[in-house]
Amino acid sequence: MEPKTSVLIANDFPLVRNSMREVLNNTPHMHVVACAAAKSEVLPLVDSHHPQVGILDLEEEWAELIELVKNLCNRQIPTLVMIDPLDDEKTMELLKAGANGILSRRVDPQLLCRSVHAVACGEIWVSRIATNQLIQRLRMQPAAVNAIPRQQEERPSSVTAEAGAQAPLRNQFGLTPREMDIVRAIGEAMSNKDIATHFGISEYTVKHHLTKIFDKIGVYSRLELAMMATHHGLVATQQAIA
Repeated sequence: MEPKTSVLIANDFPLVRNSMREVLNNTPHMHVVACAAAKSEVLPLVDSHHPQVGILDLEEEWAELIELVKNLCNRQIPTLVMIDPLDDEKTMELLKAGANGILSRRVDPQLLCRSVHAVACGEIWVSRIATNQLIQRLRMQPAAVNAIPRQQEERPSSVTAEAGAQAPLRNQFGLTPREMDIVRAIGEAMSNKDIATHFGISEYTVKHHLTKIFDKIGVYSRLELAMMATHHGLVATQQAIA
């Protein structure tokens, strides 16, 4: 039997908090081990229960929320932040602080469960809109890639290639020409459907390529792959376009 993912919920409102707990507890392979009604309760509960995922949905001052995310990151607790409204500045700041996921409070229960599962598996979860905004920002400021902490083991080779050195990058990770095309397309924020149409292949084939690319490069999400593509000069920056 697959072990259950343990979750901590932090929310100011009892009705919302209880509803989230019910949704997650009714989802196979998930179990809410603790609920915090205020920021001050979060870290003591984390230290007592050691959840695999922490969900933060608190009405706190921005600086205090960022500090809490950093504390959870230091404790190696993957954190999903629920917040509205959210712009690219806040998205970047939360990612820098160590957040693994950023989600709207208006999300439906099914998507909430999917995001918790993704974060528990080590993925970075942000909305398609937020991903596109972040990629646009990275195109203008490629150096910002290195400011985002990696939860997984660092791979020095992935950050030492010269920008634009496409052949060394391919050789470095053993990528095929088609896989390089896929990496470049992800950097351009193309969806699997768009990629499939563009290259005349099936979406299943695209997913197969992505699985192999993730394994070869050592990334865990499309967002990380897009950042890597930008960092290595596979995506045109605004300076180059200008």
